[in-house]
Amino acid sequence: MAGALLGRLQRYASDVKAEVNREMQLDEMHRLHQDVKDSVQSMETQVTHELTQVEHALDPAIPSARKARYSAGVEHKETF
Repeated sequence: MAGALLGRLQRYASDVKAEVNREMQLDEMHRLHQDVKDSVQSMETQVTHELTQVEHALDPAIPSARKARYSAGVEHKETF
């Protein structure tokens, strides 16, 4: 009888240990997911910022390029 109780106790302890390990793995996966999500958000913000800077740098050049095309006699085709 003592052996049967000891066996049950060992199985119970093993089940608890396995459950704790699963929870730890799940928590790690959640942290990894959040890290990836944060990295993507950061990259998106950086790309948006860079794109905005490029657009602002090009804004003054666009009317000048159009004016140069028209004065050179190039047909009007909207490409911008």
